[in-house]
Amino acid sequence: HFRPQLKNLNWEFEYVPKRDRVREKDKTYFGFDITHITEDDKQGEYLDFANSHGCNLETGKGHDGINPIKEELHQTYWIAQKAIDEMDNFDFDKPLFMWVSFVDPHHPFDSIKKYYDIYKDIKPKELNSKLKLDSKRPEYLTRQGERGYWPGGGEEHNYSEKEIEEIKKLYYGMISFIDAQIARIIDKLKEKNEWDNTIIIFTSDHGEYLGDYGLLRKGPFMYDCLIKTPLLFYGKNIIKNKSDEIIENIDIVPTILELIGKEVPYGIQGHSIKNILTGKDKNKTYKKGAIVTYDAHDRGIFIKTYRTKKYKLSIFLNEEYGELYDLEKDVNETNNLFFNQEYNDIKNKLILEMCHKLIECSDPLNKRYASW
Repeated sequence: HFRPQLKNLNWEFEYVPKRDRVREKDKTYFGFDITHITEDDKQGEYLDFANSHGCNLETGKGHDGINPIKEELHQTYWIAQKAIDEMDNFDFDKPLFMWVSFVDPHHPFDSIKKYYDIYKDIKPKELNSKLKLDSKRPEYLTRQGERGYWPGGGEEHNYSEKEIEEIKKLYYGMISFIDAQIARIIDKLKEKNEWDNTIIIFTSDHGEYLGDYGLLRKGPFMYDCLIKTPLLFYGKNIIKNKSDEIIENIDIVPTILELIGKEVPYGIQGHSIKNILTGKDKNKTYKKGAIVTYDAHDRGIFIKTYRTKKYKLSIFLNEEYGELYDLEKDVNETNNLFFNQEYNDIKNKLILEMCHKLIECSDPLNKRYASW
């Protein structure tokens, strides 16, 4: 979501043209020349498209299960099609930046049958479905339900293990549908003879509990299944490789600029990972850790998490307690060590590293040109 949403706690669905009223005035949207806007509740241009084809969708989330909609009328297909249409009309003598943002995989878990069938007879790998929330979790989080706010989920579910397996199959089906749409976009780039002249970046805003810890969707718990996201690059001079380096979203912009031979301007807080992608500096450690933020302070939730390869520390605004996990000994994050005396030195070291990281990532002043 580029712009703030207007939904209130009565779940009245927003009207996209109203929310994006600034764009209506100046015909721009965060620097994009052309935009086609839809939302996770099917609002916007897509809803008009569906209605015009006799598919009278109700706005909102819908229900879990097989989605009976025709593939070519589905939101996922429509998003890819808008990208393909724009490429058909684009003059490739000019540079192109295109952001194709799929809403799925997103609740409701409602794969169309064609892609659900890929997984229907497969037993999904058991992740952490049987793990429950740690009894030592901070009271700050366990009492959030009493405040009436669980953003996007976070309540402990009451589904059976079999029902969770079914949800996973639906979720995987939604992902395979997206894969097929990305393939359509790639085919169009090849048709335009631009495939070898294009950098593809695939990432996401967050993960999904998918039953882990008794939770579904997303919410104010900083488990790895939620905060670790995919980051894939493809393009000229990018080698086929995997890296376990810690990378943050703020690193994407300087990486793009370096890959296309542009200077990274003053004020960019991230660090380019071009050398990782091209196979240089293989033994260099780029970052000690990453900062992850959950910001809903207007609802009583404001969390800063510092994640290194070995530890995870979470600090909560105006609270004396927090979370600390030793990820080598406790990969599933079930034992909160925040008040464990044996980890005091480690906790203090992580807090200092976190402070340094927050300073490093703060928005700088204008570039200094004078000597004062």
